Amino acid sequence: MRAPLIALGVVISLVVSAVASSQEPGAPNMAFNIHPVAGNVYVLERGDGFGNVAVLVGSDGLVLVDAQGEPQHPLLLAALKRLSDKPVRYVIDTHCHGDHSWGNAAFQRDGATVIAHSNVRKRLATESYCGPHPGTGLPTVTFVSQLTLYVDDEEIRITKLPAGHTDGDAMVYFKKANVVETGDAFVSVRLPGADPSKDGTMLGIIQELQRIIQAVPEDAKIIPGHGTQASIGDVRRSLQVLEGMRDAIQRPLLAGKSLDEIRAMNVLSPWKDTLGEPCVPHVPCDHQDAEAYLRSFFTALTAARAPANGDSNQKSHP
Repeated sequence: MRAPLIALGVVISLVVSAVASSQEPGAPNMAFNIHPVAGNVYVLERGDGFGNVAVLVGSDGLVLVDAQGEPQHPLLLAALKRLSDKPVRYVIDTHCHGDHSWGNAAFQRDGATVIAHSNVRKRLATESYCGPHPGTGLPTVTFVSQLTLYVDDEEIRITKLPAGHTDGDAMVYFKKANVVETGDAFVSVRLPGADPSKDGTMLGIIQELQRIIQAVPEDAKIIPGHGTQASIGDVRRSLQVLEGMRDAIQRPLLAGKSLDEIRAMNVLSPWKDTLGEPCVPHVPCDHQDAEAYLRSFFTALTAARAPANGDSNQKSHP
């Protein structure tokens, strides 16, 4: 989730660039670290903002969750060789951002099948700022709500999440190992954020975290999109913080306060230690600050209150 060293190609006005995740992170020669999680599931991580790669080692090949960036592909292959000499059979994209999908084409050239939600394919087919060049690395197997993949005795459930970080978010649950990869719907290094350019919203992020908590056992091991291994308790804590921020903004909004008035009330101060330092305009920032969350929640809450079907006599409250 570090801010990119190469521009994303789009400036997101409501959320800092870190939300969209890096397209081509720095330190390209940094080796991957391998950590066993449970059963035959491992996580490959590099730290310094790089996304995680979950790996299931099967008897006839590997299943990866997320593909990293193409510049890191040789290093990723070297790390995988330390786990198994079998080829990569499947790559599952958790969403379209380039630090998770840019390596798709390289794995496809080696014979892997890429799986993702249908919205991921649509965006990768046309949008250069998702990461890969448009039309490259497209998933060849897509799903709408859920897809199940069986590898040896492991059942892999790939489930669409509500539109939160992006509109193509999916979580991947390895049932036997009891491990879930969340993509950027949950990150352990900071609070997750929404990318409105991909139809993500902060209210959707809250729904995603709720869905993850409801869908997997309490003792499941969590591989976040970024950061170290976590637990359902960590997901729940992020959810509680975001729900608190939402409510703190919603109360004055329902009372008719404007964005500027709510900003002056400093309603997010109880979470100042959870957020990073304020980001400076036009300077890369590796996190969302209070201003970004304020604007994102205000926009989402305002949209949720908008009259349905353009009928000004109808009122819809979140």
